[in-house]
Formats: sequence, structure tokens, C-alpha cells
Amino acid sequence: MDRIRNKKIFPAGAVNRGRIVRAFPLNSEAELQRGAALHQAGRLQEAEAIYTRMLEMNPNHAGGLHLLGVLSLQRGEYGRAEDLIQRAIQSDPDCPVYFNNLGAAFKAQGKFGEAISCYQRAVQLDPAYAEAYYNMSSVFHDQGAYEEAVSCCRKALQINPAYFQAHYNMGNALQAQGSFDKAIACYQRAIRIEPSLFQAYYHMGNAHRAQGRLDEAAACYRKSVRLNPGLFEGYTDLGAVLRERGRLDEALSCYRKAVDMKPYHVEALCGMGMIYSEHGDVEAALSCYEKALKIEPENAGTHNLMGIAYGKGGEFDKAFSCFEKALDLRPGYAEAACNMGNACRERGDFDGALLCYRQALDIQPDYSEAYRNLEMANQRRGEEEEEAASCHREARELMVDIPNGHKRIGNIC
Repeated sequence: MDRIRNKKIFPAGAVNRGRIVRAFPLNSEAELQRGAALHQAGRLQEAEAIYTRMLEMNPNHAGGLHLLGVLSLQRGEYGRAEDLIQRAIQSDPDCPVYFNNLGAAFKAQGKFGEAISCYQRAVQLDPAYAEAYYNMSSVFHDQGAYEEAVSCCRKALQINPAYFQAHYNMGNALQAQGSFDKAIACYQRAIRIEPSLFQAYYHMGNAHRAQGRLDEAAACYRKSVRLNPGLFEGYTDLGAVLRERGRLDEALSCYRKAVDMKPYHVEALCGMGMIYSEHGDVEAALSCYEKALKIEPENAGTHNLMGIAYGKGGEFDKAFSCFEKALDLRPGYAEAACNMGNACRERGDFDGALLCYRQALDIQPDYSEAYRNLEMANQRRGEEEEEAASCHREARELMVDIPNGHKRIGNIC
């Protein structure tokens, strides 16, 4: 089924709050210092009032413009943040923190090239600015430039070896490249520095699972949800691993927890459906898939699973329609083509089955199940043809004894 890959739980590329006060000269107005203190305490409305008053007095005050921009960024007002921080840079073009947070505003708007340029300028102004390297790694990761992401993380860690977020980000980039053991080593280093980092346990579970180490994956997922009981992705993937291990009741419990937390979580709904289907409860399985399709009507994987459930219930025409829909949505879906062949075979349409199995093999030449099913369909068709030929011979023999039998034989032939 369709899976959701590369889930980014950790807020990489976040606003740099630790260096807020450094963003303006130490002899700045006491009022602005008070605003920054309120800002860091999370009292945004009071801080905004102070910044606004300051800018009414001096519209080009770099510190006030920057901090009001950071506040806007935190509120999700990305265009306003971009404008304010750019104005701050016009007043003070040599502050690396301004460029770092402008990069965050660009990244939030999907302007990745501009974001990277800002982070590069930040590290030019301050070569020891580990946070800017870390944020740059996040943008490279989002663009699929994993080598560059790893390089940025390494630079951040050269500056600050205890920067657990950089260890974590490097693990994500290495995992995206398929370097699972190296990724696991990064996650382990991050956890040694920050033992409560549930995200590292979660992604370490993904790395173990990708290599078939299901017990290790399950242990990591369990740890991630113990640290963060609201991590529905952890319950979903733990459920998937337990289902693969045949521990269906435990898996179902995990999926239910995920759905309780997020009722519109398609992956968990489909996981529940697969377990119900394996238990033979076709009605419950179909109910789960129907809910999932209301959320994502164009999900080819869910249509395929629904077809499997209909097939288990003996409704092969409905199963065929589901597989056909899955292939319409994803023409390269070998599993759906193979399953459609199974539905044809169960309906006695062996020619149709052979066509579907061959289609599956055209899509995926190493699909062993399609080869096995193709062989079975050929055998079944051969048996049917032999049975038909035997019946035909029997009819010819019987009709010889009937008046005008030869005329009837001619009709049969």
C-alpha cells in the first residue's frame, strides 16, 4: 500500500531564539531589551507592542525590525517576516543572525534558493555559526541534496560536537541515501547527548525496519511512544512491524491508538483493515478502507487493499473493479495488476488472468508471485481445456447412438 515516507517530526530550520538578544547592539534601548525578554518568555503580544512603539519612534531601527520579523515568523506570517527582516538588513547588513532568520522566512515559503543564500551569507559573516549550517542542512534535505545536507551537518558538528540536532539531521540525510547503519550511529550519538529525543528513536526504528530488523525496529518505536505518547506515527509503524511479525492483536491495538489520536490517519485505518481482513472479518476491513477513501479518494494502495478484502469475501467482480481503479490511479502498480489477475482467475477468466499477470511482469520483471500465478493460471486453463475436450469426445460418442446423430455431431463440431 502507499506509505508515507520521510516523515519530518523534528522542527529543523527553526527560528534562532537563543541569539535573539545578540541581534542588536548591547547599548540598545532598555525598552527593546525588555521586549526581547518578553519575547523569549513567550509573551508575544506584549513584546509586539514594545517593538511597534519602538518602530514608531525610529522606523529604521534594525533590532526592532528584526525582532518583530522573528515574532511574525513564529506566528506563521512569513511574508511579513521576510519584509521586516529585509528592512533590518538594510539598516545593519553585517548581522549574521538577521540572515539566518531571513533564511527561515524564505524556507517557510518554499523559497529554498533564497534561504540557502541567506544561510551562506550568515556563515560568511560568522564562520562559527553552527545554527546556520544546521538550518542550511535542513533546506538541502528538503531539496533531496543529501550529500550537501550531510556536509553542512558535519560543519556544524565541527563547531559544536554536542549539537544533537545536527547529529539527528545528519542521520536523516544518511538514511535518505540508504546508509542505514551510519544513520543509526548518528541517531545514537544524538540520543547520548539528549536522551529524551523521541524523534531519533522513531527514525532509528525506520532504519532498522528498512533492513528487516523488525525486533530492533519495534523496540525503537516503543521507546519513541514512551517518550512521546502522542506520537501517532510511532504507534502506526509499531503496528506495521507487529503485523509483519504475526502479532496481530498487538498490532491492532497500536493502530487503534493511532486512529484515536488522529481519526483521519489513512495509514493506520488501512493497517486496521489489513488485520481485520487477515482475521476474516471482511465487513470490518471494508469499513476501514471506506473511511480511508473518504479522506484520500485517489489512494491507489487503499483501492488495492479493498479489492483484496472483496476477494476474500468471494465478491470477485467488486474486487476486479477495485484493482482496475488502483491501476488507473497508478499505472505502474504491479501488485494491483497481479491481484486483478487473481480476480479474473477466480471468475474462471483464465485468458484475462494471463493478460494481467503478464502486465504485472512487464511492470516488474522480477515479481515472483506474478510468475507463480501465471504458471497456475496456465495449468488451470490447460485442465479446463482438457476437460472440455473430454466432454466433447464423450458427446460425440453418445450422439452416434441417437437417430440423426451424425447431423448433431456436425453441429457440435
